[in-house]
Amino acid sequence: MAEQIVELAPDESKEISFEATPKEVKTYSVSVNGLEGSFKAIARIAPCVYCGAQFTTESDLVAHMEANHPGKPYIVWASLPEENVLLTPGSQYSIKAKVFVPPTVVGERYIFAFWSYQWECIAGFINVGEGTPAGFYIGEAASYHCLHRMGRWYCPPLGENTVYSDCYLAGIDRWYSNPVWKSVDIGLKVNFIA
Repeated sequence: MAEQIVELAPDESKEISFEATPKEVKTYSVSVNGLEGSFKAIARIAPCVYCGAQFTTESDLVAHMEANHPGKPYIVWASLPEENVLLTPGSQYSIKAKVFVPPTVVGERYIFAFWSYQWECIAGFINVGEGTPAGFYIGEAASYHCLHRMGRWYCPPLGENTVYSDCYLAGIDRWYSNPVWKSVDIGLKVNFIA
């Protein structure tokens, strides 16, 4: 909890400020000497997955996509519910994301994959499709970060790891054969601790 002591003379006023670093996307309550307030933490806007352009607002990203990459799927924002993730065998963390998808037909879907080490073992997925209309969708992808597979453990190194994304247009007869983008840094970091 942050604290400041301010001494004031009669009829004097001073402006004070506090800095908060939210750990997840939600509304936070604030109380100062009985005065109540709140603020909403928003997710970091993802960079353009096609050209890497950076944005500070969702509306700027959407305008860029409509003008420069119309009709293509993309990530609007992504967030981690926790900054530090305990690295234990078989454990997982989740990534929440808002994505845009163009219209799909029955039998096809967009797969948004999120990973921070070796994609094959620890990707989390958000699937949208099967006749879904064009629009924005929010989903959550569980990502295993220490997984036993094919006789060995796949664990990321301790410390800060970049979160990447892949996107595929999949169909009944094609699972990952049609990549839309691969290995894009979406601007998130996850810190693995022991």
